[in-house]
Amino acid sequence: MVKKTALIALSALLYHACAHISYALAIRPAGVVIVWFPAGVTLAALALLNRGSWPFALAGAVIGNVTADVLNGTSFPMSVVGGLTNALESLVAASVLVWLTRSPVALTRVRDVAALVIGSAGISNALTALVGAGAAASGAHRT
Repeated sequence: MVKKTALIALSALLYHACAHISYALAIRPAGVVIVWFPAGVTLAALALLNRGSWPFALAGAVIGNVTADVLNGTSFPMSVVGGLTNALESLVAASVLVWLTRSPVALTRVRDVAALVIGSAGISNALTALVGAGAAASGAHRT
């Protein structure tokens, strides 16, 4: 239980810190974030952890995402939707990466790198772009 709680806390803190770095690099005044560092950190964590630990790492990522978004001025409902969407993206990306590499992920083979770039990044981003667009269209961004 202590390890699971520690994983949630570590994941939340790391996600939150990386989110603040990404927000600091946002294009102003629009607030457009071009690079979302927490996505890469979460994907790396999932690729290195066993699947049984994924729910705890993702829970921490959602907590870190929501707190960073709220502190950055995003409404709580939109922060929750964003956090869940980002967690879904990382889950899909890690699942595709592990499935395509069929071995521990080391990125030492061209096949592994292709799985990361084309499979994980392409598929997960396409899926979560649809989810995010649906959330924005539904009005979840309103307070």
